[in-house]
Amino acid sequence: MVVLIASCLAALISAPSLAAKKPIELSKKCPQTGLYQDEQGYCRPVQPYSEVNSSYHGLWKLETRDIKLKPETIDLGRLLFFDPILSNDGTMACVSCHEPNEAFSGTHDGLRNVPGLINLAYSPRFFWDGRAETASDQIREPLLSPVEMGNKSLESILDRLNQDESYKALFATIRADKNVKKAISWLEVVSALDSFQKSLITFTAPYDRYVLGDSAALSDSQVRGLRLFRSFATRCAECHTPPLFTNHQILTVGAPGESRALKVPTLRQIAKTGPYTHRGAFETLQDVVKFYNDGGGRSKNGISGKDTHWHVRPIGLTGAEQQELVDFLGALTDDSWHVEIPKSLPSGLKPVSVN
Repeated sequence: MVVLIASCLAALISAPSLAAKKPIELSKKCPQTGLYQDEQGYCRPVQPYSEVNSSYHGLWKLETRDIKLKPETIDLGRLLFFDPILSNDGTMACVSCHEPNEAFSGTHDGLRNVPGLINLAYSPRFFWDGRAETASDQIREPLLSPVEMGNKSLESILDRLNQDESYKALFATIRADKNVKKAISWLEVVSALDSFQKSLITFTAPYDRYVLGDSAALSDSQVRGLRLFRSFATRCAECHTPPLFTNHQILTVGAPGESRALKVPTLRQIAKTGPYTHRGAFETLQDVVKFYNDGGGRSKNGISGKDTHWHVRPIGLTGAEQQELVDFLGALTDDSWHVEIPKSLPSGLKPVSVN
């Protein structure tokens, strides 16, 4: 009996503490989210639209931006994004609303759909009404919102992070001086979260492969749908302008439940972002196409007003043409695109469950 007790005590002493946190190291490699690593080790977007390519139907040139991100900062932002330490009661994280399997968008009863974060690096404004023009403003609002993260102040968030030795160590690794004694600042939090959000880039859907020369990337129906999408009859591409499939404008379209002017959403990864429209009025893309074909906000199911955009009017596509347009929209989704979900967090808190 004495030997048994002694061996049990020895095992308990040698076993790691259940409360101890496993050290987390930040990745020095760029995530597989539409980025490549340059010779200096920075992460940059894989961006095939730096020049007009009329040979393969890629008529739109994407604005050149010097997006240069550190992989360690992206990874720290990823951990923060999934960590409920950012919320007042430790139960909500950014990912609670921006769900990875829904292209970092989401739905909430009684509220507008959560704006997606895909290709946010190219957006000049944030939120549905475009009220924020900086990353700091875009990140601050949900943290201080009483119906989201519920924090009373930014200082309360920084206090929690600065009391966490794991986060103190991780933030020190992305500083030039590596000083672990420095307090974590708001600008550092913004830089990490903004870097992660900017890393969510995709230009690798079947559509992209087609316009860049792979004629087999789209089916015949999708090719006809692309022609309809770009046609004068539908004018879809005038608002959902390739290659981002948004023009970032604030427009009134009169979708059910929403009469205000709101930002044109990107159609990238659209197969994963239903239900559709700002209020989630439609369950399927077929429903969306039919709504706009019938006249959108000017149809019997819409909300029309004097500010409704002039493009919104009955289109007149046949049932077959509507399906071809739906088929094309499916080609804007890259099913292989994903973000690695953390298995553990620096705070030691339980990761928020995701779909």
